[in-house]
Amino acid sequence: MDATYKKYENLLRKLAWKYNKTTGKEYDELFSEATVGYTLAIQSFDPSKGVPLINWIARCATFRMNNYLRSQKNVEVTFFDEFMEESIPAPDTFSAKENMEELFQKMSKEAREVCEIILTSPIEFGSLSGKVARGELQRLLRSKGWKHNQIWDAYKELKALFQGGEYGHNPALQGF
Repeated sequence: MDATYKKYENLLRKLAWKYNKTTGKEYDELFSEATVGYTLAIQSFDPSKGVPLINWIARCATFRMNNYLRSQKNVEVTFFDEFMEESIPAPDTFSAKENMEELFQKMSKEAREVCEIILTSPIEFGSLSGKVARGELQRLLRSKGWKHNQIWDAYKELKALFQGGEYGHNPALQGF
């Protein structure tokens, strides 16, 4: 192995691990794709462009993994395994509707509107990655006259509600 690969191998592992955790795809496959992306990055790197090599490698590796995921879109992915099923509370231990109503009452008007938009448009927002969904939501809110600060304040509030305290971590808000 060359010294440059050894230097960036942990970056590739980290990127593959992140994709594995968010998509459920096999880590080894993702790492292979990231490594191919690394090879392409090394071959196409142009220092005169002013982009640091590490950024170019990360970009090429994520591009390659994204293409792999697009090609695998027709393959069904099961996110729940036996361990996860055991950790999901039985229906009689909590009431999702009550929790949602309680949560909505704690939200500002803006945060509630953002939630309502997302919940009433699951097809538009559910199939997008966090950052892409956030961008689409921003465009929609701006078309409704929202200002930049209103949008980000609502995002921060929702992130705090879903990732902090009693509501725990919610991967649906990843990227918000």
